[in-house]
Amino acid sequence: MFPTRISTQGFALTDVASISPRQMAFRRFVSHKAAVVCTAILFILVMFVIFSPLTARYGVNESVRKPPNSFLPPQSLAWLGTDDIGRDLYSRLIYGIRVSLIIGFFSAIISVALGCVIGAVAGFRGGRFDDVVMRVTDLFLAFPFLVALLVVRNTHPPEECEEEDDEAD
Repeated sequence: MFPTRISTQGFALTDVASISPRQMAFRRFVSHKAAVVCTAILFILVMFVIFSPLTARYGVNESVRKPPNSFLPPQSLAWLGTDDIGRDLYSRLIYGIRVSLIIGFFSAIISVALGCVIGAVAGFRGGRFDDVVMRVTDLFLAFPFLVALLVVRNTHPPEECEEEDDEAD
């Protein structure tokens, strides 16, 4: 295979081939501080979701205190307090994180699967289909998503508001 020692002008360079690609990738990842912090935060959120049945004392819609005066400050019954209907905010937060992580996970899986299929078909067929797929991809990359949402929102007003205005008259 390749020598592990390469000598140039009297200097020996050792361990050139002894670092595996995984070790190199791990070192690059660890040197990127933002990636490490984000991974730690994601790990903490996943642990909250896994252990939520143990830490959340109440269900999502279960009331800690009955209205009126249902707002409670943080205390031993409700770690983050309660909302206006008397529901535990900590339990609602934990179960909300669970739903958000599940949606994000499946969205990522679906996007990767669709991207692989469309990319494989575009690469296999080539020609005009590949050109169209690439132009659509360029359009998505060049046109910011939030600007597109604002344009769609402003050009198509919601019909619900118009119906409510008619009923009020």
